[in-house]
Amino acid sequence: MVVETKDLHIVFFPFMDHGHMIPTLHIARLFAARDNVKATIITTSLTMPTFTKANEIGPPITNIQVVQFPSSGLPDDEQQLEDYLEKTRPDCLVADMFYPWATQCASKFNIPRLVFHGISCFSLCAQEIIRVHEPYKNVSSDDELFLLPSMPGEIMLTRLQISEDLRKKGEEEEEKFLFDRIMESEVGSYGVIVNSFYELESDYADFYTNELGRRAWNIGPVSLTNKGVGPKDGYGSGQPETRSDPAQKTFEVKAMEKHECLKWLSSKKPGSVIYICFGSTSSSIAPQLHEIAMALEASGKHFIWVVRNNNNTK
Repeated sequence: MVVETKDLHIVFFPFMDHGHMIPTLHIARLFAARDNVKATIITTSLTMPTFTKANEIGPPITNIQVVQFPSSGLPDDEQQLEDYLEKTRPDCLVADMFYPWATQCASKFNIPRLVFHGISCFSLCAQEIIRVHEPYKNVSSDDELFLLPSMPGEIMLTRLQISEDLRKKGEEEEEKFLFDRIMESEVGSYGVIVNSFYELESDYADFYTNELGRRAWNIGPVSLTNKGVGPKDGYGSGQPETRSDPAQKTFEVKAMEKHECLKWLSSKKPGSVIYICFGSTSSSIAPQLHEIAMALEASGKHFIWVVRNNNNTK
């Protein structure tokens, strides 16, 4: 008698930003590569090309679900996700940190929700210690050092090294509310997926689990799921895989050589290039960009600066 095995269905709900979408895609591939696992990515028509293009050149994802999200705000997004979960009843939901309401949506249907932050165990630990203990309030200036209490390694920071969301949370109640909801949602979730590996930061992985009481799985670096896919596509790890087929190997090497940034970087000494990127959701006005450009030029260092194309900014 043949017993049919039901595929384990994992749904991924990334924040619609490239810094979150791409690693989520890599994680989905990790799941989809296993036997009897189906991976679905919820996206929008605007960001759909990011996933379809990657699906054509890498290991296939069995299903990409398009959900049309209105622009009116989070409550509508919440309802759409809830409707989708009720209809499909997946075995697990992996949702980005910026959707704190996803935990409650999933719990309505007894679906475990995993959180994806995109940052390391160290950052998760430091973020929580700063949020709870607010040690930056014990110093009198922005450049005075303070200790992160109970953190391994006696970590010292200044106010200027802390994100504005954390440092001014008492001043901006709306931001404070969102950030607190993110943390509360994480505590109520099944656990956290971390794009790191235990051997890299074992002290902080243990601290996160044992001292902060969180459940976490270190599955990184997830970009290795694309090993062998050249940087020409924008999704690969940038390291060609060694293969027995000389023609394929030659193709991959040439793909790397054609990538201008990598070719330029290879001509520079290790540690001699400054990399600047504020993310695709950041917004800078022309005077700010000008000041940054002047500072970089004055530094006398080689640099790569990633700037979003904006036809309205000259």
